[in-house]
Amino acid sequence: MRDLLARNRISTGLTIMPEAPELYLIREWLEPRLVGRCVDGVSVLRPLVVRNMLDAPLEDALVGRSFESVGRDGKLLIFGLDGGVSIVVSPMLVGELRLVSCGERVVAATVLELEIAGELSLRYLDSRRMGQVYVLRTVELSTIGRLERQGPDVIDAPLSYEELRAGLRSFRGELKSVLTGGRLLGGIGNAYADEILWSAKLYPFVKVSRMSEDDFRRLHQALMTVPRSSVDVLRDALDREGLTPRKYRSVLRVHGKSGLPCPDCGTRISSVKLRRRETNFCRACQPGTLVGS
Repeated sequence: MRDLLARNRISTGLTIMPEAPELYLIREWLEPRLVGRCVDGVSVLRPLVVRNMLDAPLEDALVGRSFESVGRDGKLLIFGLDGGVSIVVSPMLVGELRLVSCGERVVAATVLELEIAGELSLRYLDSRRMGQVYVLRTVELSTIGRLERQGPDVIDAPLSYEELRAGLRSFRGELKSVLTGGRLLGGIGNAYADEILWSAKLYPFVKVSRMSEDDFRRLHQALMTVPRSSVDVLRDALDREGLTPRKYRSVLRVHGKSGLPCPDCGTRISSVKLRRRETNFCRACQPGTLVGS
């Protein structure tokens, strides 16, 4: 059992914010391994990261409850337990979920540990303590701001062209910032915003108000295809090689590829850092300028 779990550990611990395609697969992998199993023990090692919104200590509130569902909404994972209780994990930049055998060494970054059915341990790790874990009543999920503010999920509830066009009318900022902001669509972070914009051949810093009808159509096509096709590639890699989703990033064509040739035209991929965020794009395929864009 220990060897099997070690080969199939799910980790989100890279320095790239986990996004919809990776979390889609993490949810898919965890669901059959957790649903129907009972929480036998709870250990909170970093209390500041765990937001207990119940009227009882976590051990009293969770022990004895069984997992009923494992869901995802944008960049959050939602674990539903019986009795109307949910655990919401927002991994942020370096959050990490691990399902291991009980008794495996607990590393220093561990925030929360749930003992499952006496043989498994579900752990949330966060070396920077930037993420959050919420424990609350399921009927109160809307009180979590990250859930309440984000738009429809980019994979599970993609916008039609008309919905995308209408939704973008309320934004006046740069296109990449709109995509990563989450209000238009949930689940897109820095990495896949770069991939979507490269696929659509759109300059990342173009103002939404300056986009043409053809720009909108190319953007919609990329939004419909890039996240979903990335899931398929990542799933194939996971099944074929036993790799964890976020460690297999060859699916990315431009993000993180600064200085390497563009897959389409061979121009070196550029890197621009604004507001502590790196953007990678091809200046030949995605022409534009920061001045008046």
